[in-house]
Amino acid sequence: FYHGMKQAETNANRRKK
Repeated sequence: FYHGMKQAETNANRRKK
């Protein structure tokens, strides 16, 4: 459940940047 959350956060961070 951590892997999925980490991937989602990375995607949001990349999109935000």
